[in-house]
Amino acid sequence: MHSESLLIAPSAINPKYLAYSDGREQLTYLLDTDYPAESTISFISAGLQKRGWEPLRDDFLNPGLPSSQVRGWQYEDPSREPRTSVRTWACDWEDRANNITLYGLKYQYPMSGAHDPPDARMLHVVALYIPANVAEKMKQVTRPDQPKK
Repeated sequence: MHSESLLIAPSAINPKYLAYSDGREQLTYLLDTDYPAESTISFISAGLQKRGWEPLRDDFLNPGLPSSQVRGWQYEDPSREPRTSVRTWACDWEDRANNITLYGLKYQYPMSGAHDPPDARMLHVVALYIPANVAEKMKQVTRPDQPKK
């Protein structure tokens, strides 16, 4: 049984679930869907909100770094060979018990000189559920100046 926050989108390819000993859970899969995956983002957003999760405006470990709910898709300039372009979308969600769920979506495609992915179709989805006690420990490690809850 896995967290209800780990949503498998329709037509998911090869979903894989992984449970960690500290209570974290991870779900990964691929989707054959055109960029910018609006229907997938809507599916995730609506499904989480229906279950009582709220999107965070910032990355939960990096306050001040806006989530993709705020800034949209991000383009990563490639720095490796063969040259590929990457588009990412990431948002963290929190429930009433302070559990965290992260969703990361990524398109990776051959670099053609243009910033728009003309034929990006294979979407990589990673979802991670983090129980509140583990999320708090992660915050204390990455932001030791923050007061404990």
